[in-house]
Amino acid sequence: MSATGTFHGQYNDGVRAGMREVRIMVGLSGLTISDAQSSAPVAVWPFQTLRLVDRVRGAARLTAEGSDARLTAPEAMLTPDFLKRVPVLRQQKRQVGRRLARMVSGAALVGGIIAGLWFAWPAAADLIAREIPLEWEQRIGRAIVTQQLAGRSACVQVEGRRVLDALAARLEPHAGYGAPMTVMVADFPQVNAFAAPGGIIVLFRGLIERAQNAEEVAGVLAHEMGHVGARHSMRLLMRHSGWVMVSALLLGDTTLASLGPLALTLSYSREFEADADQRAVATLRAANIDGQGLVSFFERMEREEGARRGAAARGITRYAQTHPAMGERRAALAPIVGRGGPAMSADDWQALRGICGKRLRDPQP
Repeated sequence: MSATGTFHGQYNDGVRAGMREVRIMVGLSGLTISDAQSSAPVAVWPFQTLRLVDRVRGAARLTAEGSDARLTAPEAMLTPDFLKRVPVLRQQKRQVGRRLARMVSGAALVGGIIAGLWFAWPAAADLIAREIPLEWEQRIGRAIVTQQLAGRSACVQVEGRRVLDALAARLEPHAGYGAPMTVMVADFPQVNAFAAPGGIIVLFRGLIERAQNAEEVAGVLAHEMGHVGARHSMRLLMRHSGWVMVSALLLGDTTLASLGPLALTLSYSREFEADADQRAVATLRAANIDGQGLVSFFERMEREEGARRGAAARGITRYAQTHPAMGERRAALAPIVGRGGPAMSADDWQALRGICGKRLRDPQP
């Protein structure tokens, strides 16, 4: 039986009570959920984000990683071909509790966790990272951003800020995070961007200055939102700092700022980058923004990555260093990105380019 098709189910957004009837389209890369009556888009869930909540007779309840929404889908949708695309559904049991405090409340449970960590730390670290309460994650994110920006303030030119907020609001509902994000621009000349824990995304002025068009900025922002939606930064920190960070949080330690220098030394794995790229494609498509901007941005970063050893290239871009394998990722994205509309008007693009209150040069190809 084919892994694609259309099914009917019920959807709860995790905020309001009650279910709504939806149409579920199983595509090549994930689920597209739309209202059954109006056909209005509801959510896009890439296959790699799907998680099984539980099964009842004739149906399965699914969620997406980082989302509080629930989708009740017919059992007929979970065909062998579908499960091949989402192998985690074959083996996943009910999710563990939402708060880490429940995981450490008993000595026996703690002992079991420690024993498991000894043999399979990366997988266990990812599990713990997903269960850290949002307010704890936001504390870590704020500490990291404070360290990263080294006292520099965010760019707050009014019109540019309005445009950035509008772009973020257009992309955020499709990113699968389930909580508000904070997007800011830092007045640094380097071409770079990063996503901190707690849904904080920082774009550098140099990235906006060097972008050829608004769709490139939208593509990078969607990619960083992909990291946020999958909680990649939290998972990466947990893998490297482990129980030291958990203990600091549980005990109210104020040394979280020490995570800032650690975060500077870490880079995402190819797995995390590929995941964020796939999520960006789905987010851009759902927001009806042309995904070619993300590909063209990667093409230029690939060229600069090759020239990075030259003195002229140093200081121009850090993006290729903090987001590795640009050529490989561009080649993977080119066949699957969707065509869509513009990210913003020409006037709004100029306003965004002036968000730091500087007179920018025309971008160089």
